[in-house]
Amino acid sequence: MSNIKKTADPSIEKLQEDVIHLKRILNSLDIGIVALDAEKKISFFNTAWGNIHGIKENDESLIGTDFREGFPESPMATAMYGKTGSPSEPLHMSYSGAVVLTYYRPITDGKNILGTVSIVRDYNKVRNLSIDIREEQSVESLFENIFNRLKESVFYVDNRLFIEYVNPAFREAFGMHSGEVLRSQQIRQLVQQAFREENLEGFEKKTILKTNSGRDVNVHVFSLPVVNVHHETEGMIMIISDITDIRSLQAEMLLKNSLLEYYEKHLRKIPREMICVAPNFKEAISLALKVAETSVPVYIEGENGVGKELIAQLIHNNSDRAGKPFIAVNCGAIPESLWESEMFGYEAGAFTGANKGGKAGIFELADGGTVFLDEVGELSLNAQVKMLRFLQNMEIQKVGRKAVKKVNVRVISAMNRSLEEMIEKGEFRVDLYYRLNVMSIHVPPLRERSTEIIPLAEHFVELFNQNYGKSTVLSDEVKELLQMQKWPGNVRQLRNVIEHGVVMCEDVILPLHLPHHMIQEKDGQADHAPGKTAEFHFAAENLPEKVRELEERMIRMALEDCGGNKSRAIELLRISRKKFYAKLKEYGIE
Repeated sequence: MSNIKKTADPSIEKLQEDVIHLKRILNSLDIGIVALDAEKKISFFNTAWGNIHGIKENDESLIGTDFREGFPESPMATAMYGKTGSPSEPLHMSYSGAVVLTYYRPITDGKNILGTVSIVRDYNKVRNLSIDIREEQSVESLFENIFNRLKESVFYVDNRLFIEYVNPAFREAFGMHSGEVLRSQQIRQLVQQAFREENLEGFEKKTILKTNSGRDVNVHVFSLPVVNVHHETEGMIMIISDITDIRSLQAEMLLKNSLLEYYEKHLRKIPREMICVAPNFKEAISLALKVAETSVPVYIEGENGVGKELIAQLIHNNSDRAGKPFIAVNCGAIPESLWESEMFGYEAGAFTGANKGGKAGIFELADGGTVFLDEVGELSLNAQVKMLRFLQNMEIQKVGRKAVKKVNVRVISAMNRSLEEMIEKGEFRVDLYYRLNVMSIHVPPLRERSTEIIPLAEHFVELFNQNYGKSTVLSDEVKELLQMQKWPGNVRQLRNVIEHGVVMCEDVILPLHLPHHMIQEKDGQADHAPGKTAEFHFAAENLPEKVRELEERMIRMALEDCGGNKSRAIELLRISRKKFYAKLKEYGIE
């Protein structure tokens, strides 16, 4: 690295400046460069080459010396014969003790070889770099093999908040990828807090984060610092677990416990005939008692025969309307043409056949009390519009009258199938649904509260013993048989079965005293679907009684097949509406 003397010739000065600039460029490189002239003497080496061999900066004592004397191990001299090459193995240089990798080639003017240039790298640094690359690949492979399989969101960020790794769950939830800076301000603040605390055991926090879809989720954040050999934190592995479902479950459990506690405190308010043993039914009862303290509309959902009307009566009897009327209306039993006059009333002479003095409607009769609308989904769309208007204003307008009248009525509605499905099909107005469903109570079917089957059966035995002047009891075999049933007709079906048994026996109710299809099911002889009445076998004696029993069963089957819709059941049975309702009353069918 010899000094260059200045000259007065401008062209020479320009050349000298270019050489100085070129040297600066070569000295800025982190790979060693050395050049030999035609006599194999060192003509130039850069700073990196000098550092490899322990030569102090600006020490030019090697310039002009024979390269072969100081570095006999190097094959650079062979380049003088026009060869280019790179030894396959590292070279140990006795001059400095350095172990190097070299690449050399001749310097020519196109015709003659003028010298040799070699690129030299420190083998140890190259080896460390290779190890670092392998380690980095190994760490990346570890990340992929472990974290890519987790449902938790995981990412690795360096101390510049630059994302170096994300697993699929994080990418999907928060929309960020490796190779970019953290964009989420919420997550950025969490990472910065983790860096500030510098806890080698990790950082933990529960918070709420907004996902890529805009949804707020409850999360548990845990971080692990990544430190170097100097115990400096270089990055942070962040693990984000969505605990929204856990929080929801905890909240649900708290609500259930709260309802059960409420049930225990208000046990005295529940009528004796309402058997409450199963926790899920206790929850329904507790919720009913809670809403009884208010006047909000209540929607009761449950299968046929679960006792929806009993729940409605419980709400009414425990409210401040207890001394006022409770009127139950089966919406499927009122023809559409009569619905308005039945519910709102009519004036004298409003239509042909109207009472001379007019008639008060159900809402007017129930003023101050409660109206229970059973099977509310059976209302026609026209009736739904009028019902919605009434709920909005609590005003009735009799048919044939212009004036309106304010009433104070609590409306409780019920349905044995999903109103949401009816809304999707366009069979029920969504605005009316939300008016009716301010509070919702689900009454579980009897098969989901099997612990109540025997207590209910024994209650019905006691009830019918009083009605018929008997003192019957259930046999163990009958109890076992009752527990085996699916009870598609729920409590109502159980009540009818017990009544049948009490009527048919003298003292102990045996399986032979139960309806015939139940005995068939026990013996594995039934070939019908669960809950369907089996083929009836007539006995020779007491034909009128058997005809009545068959008639009752056919009516119950028709109602069950039609989902409780009485109009459809009438069409199925092919009898008149008048005769149908007379039979319902005769057999005590609700």
